[in-house]
Amino acid sequence: MYLPPLVSGCDGQRPAPQGDRLHSPQKLRHKPKRAYPSGLNAPLLLFLSCVLTPLLGAPALAQSRPQAISGGVIECPMPLAPGEVEGKTVICGQIQVPENWSDPASPRIALTYMRQLSRNQSPIADPIIFFAGGPGGSVLASQGSQGFDFTYLRQTRDVIVWDQRGNRYSADLLCPESVRVPDRVEQEAAIAALGEPDFTLQSAPQAVLEHVRQLDLIIGTGRCAEYLKNQGRDLSQYNTVNTVQDAIALMDHLGYPAYNLFGISYGTQVTLAIMDYYETQPTAGLPPLRSAVIDGVFPINMTSAEEALVSPYNILRVFADCEADAACGQTYPNIRQRTIALLAQLEAAPIQAGRTTVTLDDVVKLFRAATSPSKTELVPYLPRLVDELSQGETATYTLAQGILSDQVTVEPTAPDAPNPSLLDPITLETAAVAAELRAIAARLDTLEQNTGALTTAIDEAKSLSELYLNVLSRYLTDAGPEVRGGLVSTVTDTYIGYPDKQTQDGLLALSADLGSTVGAELGAIAHQMSAAEVRTVWRTLTDDNALQPLNYFESLTNFVVKCNDRNAAFNTEPAFEIYRNFEAPQLIRELDLVASYQARCRIFELPEVDYAIAPPAVSDLPTLIMNGGIDHATAAEWGEYARAGLSNAQMITVPLTEHGTTRYSQCAKDIAHTFFLYPNAALDTSCVEEFRPVFVLPDDPLPAMGKAQSETLAEAS
Repeated sequence: MYLPPLVSGCDGQRPAPQGDRLHSPQKLRHKPKRAYPSGLNAPLLLFLSCVLTPLLGAPALAQSRPQAISGGVIECPMPLAPGEVEGKTVICGQIQVPENWSDPASPRIALTYMRQLSRNQSPIADPIIFFAGGPGGSVLASQGSQGFDFTYLRQTRDVIVWDQRGNRYSADLLCPESVRVPDRVEQEAAIAALGEPDFTLQSAPQAVLEHVRQLDLIIGTGRCAEYLKNQGRDLSQYNTVNTVQDAIALMDHLGYPAYNLFGISYGTQVTLAIMDYYETQPTAGLPPLRSAVIDGVFPINMTSAEEALVSPYNILRVFADCEADAACGQTYPNIRQRTIALLAQLEAAPIQAGRTTVTLDDVVKLFRAATSPSKTELVPYLPRLVDELSQGETATYTLAQGILSDQVTVEPTAPDAPNPSLLDPITLETAAVAAELRAIAARLDTLEQNTGALTTAIDEAKSLSELYLNVLSRYLTDAGPEVRGGLVSTVTDTYIGYPDKQTQDGLLALSADLGSTVGAELGAIAHQMSAAEVRTVWRTLTDDNALQPLNYFESLTNFVVKCNDRNAAFNTEPAFEIYRNFEAPQLIRELDLVASYQARCRIFELPEVDYAIAPPAVSDLPTLIMNGGIDHATAAEWGEYARAGLSNAQMITVPLTEHGTTRYSQCAKDIAHTFFLYPNAALDTSCVEEFRPVFVLPDDPLPAMGKAQSETLAEAS
């Protein structure tokens, strides 16, 4: 039997850092008093925990805190990000925990984690443990995605990432497509018979609820719930309360001296719940916490109706930001309330200005597009647009429609660039030659890699079907999670349940969808296949065991966890009352969200409970709250809900950035990293100012539009 070195952590690969080079132990929050039994020193206790626990179960000592039943290093089960080397830059592992923390005899589930080791040769001792979003999102299956690149944090610390329970590599709540949709043709007919919904604020809430309930039954939610129960899964145990205990057990297992928490989206709810748990368990001997960053906040203490208000909040905040801006606020006073009044006016009747007709739907569509990542260049024009429309003028509105339809291009404001004619012509020529050489080298390098991979795949394959799958597998391993997830969606939506499409032509079409060199290679292989070989490939491509590792989001987990956490808040009747009383109800479009959750909670057979909103998480842990100004999933206002229970928090909102600001902005990355270094120091957030829009004033010239463009847009209106 292999015994790990007594000086190492349970991983046995690298000693868990001891001590904090930047912060004294006195600064650590909730530092536990580890009272080891008489005669047991720390190394011996570690030996008992790491080696004997898997054999004998959790030790009797320290029962006051959640602990893993067993755990250890495993081979990483997912493709790694480029540049990562297993055992050197990353170490994977699993811990076993009870499915039901209230019942030690309940079935065990495995939770998979990865230690992303710091690139610093002398890292700070307390790592960052990351909590991904969803619920249902797999951070492990997302390795290689830019959204989960923590290189900036690994400059100073290890980063721990893990799949929370119910996700891809931790007791996944996978429902096979054959269970979800046993007959695709029958499902499509049932959906067509149900009809397209046309919900409005005047719709009866119970009618909305009944429609989405029937739709959920058609798409197989009930079949999936029954399937998982028959597999022995207790769906009621997949909730944030248990995930909190899982996280504490993982931290305890890894044995670092302290931890920093980092959550994005739903991961912020887990982070807040951990902080609250520590507040209510001050003597439990829990692993010490030092700081927390929550980005794209999804707090527990809000009505579920809020999810349909994200876009309206983002839109109205543009006009509030204008009022807060000295020039814009002076030029367009009370513009937020005037926007609300304009929406009510358009709801009563369109605005007619010459040949241009402006409807409520036109304006709402434009507002929603402007507060999406693809059309943020529209934001500076919105106050002027509202000001003009209120007076029956449409010049800025017409321009905005041109930008929206890509008939007009607005160049972003940028610092003056040097005039190329003033540069040394030899320098310019040298730069051009160098660029061409780099491009040629890149093409040759890519060709060499592809040819080498293809040669290896040919050598390993015993048939054309095996060759096709080998080449595809090699490509997907290197391509990244977005490509892998896209393939799953394409196969699921286009081919599973449609045997008439699982042909050689279908395989050629699927190969072509991948594009580039690999698409041509796969197409050439598919052209040579026999009918039997084509069937073999399709059997593999449509097999759930083959598709599962490629996907990084489990929708069933999303609904199960939310139902277990928020069942009391999912009630369509009060949601519609909130929508009707909202200050700009014309902006609300997702009227069936709450009904969808309520219907699914009933399908999962969770007990009906009285409507209630949970209290905020309470903590005095140093916390940084980060919001994106055009976050499509979590509104900046939700950060305020979270702050209600945090006595030691500071909050920033980065304008014109999306969900999880640290994933899209170097400014946000730098602020978060600095906070983790110095959580009690004042932050320099001046870089946030660079993201604020410069609003267009009445005397500012509008981008020139050709007469033909203007007439075309007017005709379209």
